Amino acid sequence: CAAALANIELVTQPDFIDDLKKKAALLGSLLEPLNNMKHVGDIRQLGLMAGIELVADRCSGGPFPVEARMARRVILKARDQGVIIRPLGDTVVLAPPLAIEADDLRRLVDATARAIEEVTEHGNG
Repeated sequence: CAAALANIELVTQPDFIDDLKKKAALLGSLLEPLNNMKHVGDIRQLGLMAGIELVADRCSGGPFPVEARMARRVILKARDQGVIIRPLGDTVVLAPPLAIEADDLRRLVDATARAIEEVTEHGNG
């Protein structure tokens, strides 16, 4: 109940929508460099939710073998850095809380990028 009440308080603030738009724009700009990563095929974003598709071959868009469970390995590596994200097939899903601050949004994307690089490039995770 406390979380629900806090969310109601948040969404009834006069500047809530404007603040949310700014956070969504920041997320988009933070995600932009990930488009250059060797194993990121596509990044889809709507508001504060984003999906980062992992691919074995960026040129062809060819997937990793299903048994590699790459997105799961990435989210576990990100968890080592204190970030909780989730996999959906070979897509890494970011769905931060609406109350997230800019510094925490940067930390979320940085940790996700490091985890993707570590797992896909170095086989760690």
